[in-house]
Amino acid sequence: MDALNEAAADSIQEAPPKAANDGTRITENGLDKSSLGYEKFGFQVAKDNFTTYRKWAPNAMRAYPIGDFNNWHKDSHEIKKNPYGVFEITQQPVNRKPAIGHDSKVKVSMVVPSDHAQQQQQNTGLDS
Repeated sequence: MDALNEAAADSIQEAPPKAANDGTRITENGLDKSSLGYEKFGFQVAKDNFTTYRKWAPNAMRAYPIGDFNNWHKDSHEIKKNPYGVFEITQQPVNRKPAIGHDSKVKVSMVVPSDHAQQQQQNTGLDS
């Protein structure tokens, strides 16, 4: 039993030191910029009443906003994806008011790789 305890004590002393976590490695730009994501992502209405929606979803293939603003038509507005995995769409104002106004009902439909594989299977007639 003493040999076992001595071996355990040695292994603790030989363990590599842990790096301090100062919070700067949470994202590539640090905690300060990460905490301001609400200013860029989600729905943002500009002074000219253009509405921009941004969502970071690097694994999604396609995205579509659906809601009362487009009568729940799933494919009417495809959101474009940039090389960094951020989906973004800007809607023009309607009658000088935001197209997606306050209290609008909105969801975002996303196509992810497994969904795409299922769609391809269904289109080719293959069953799983």
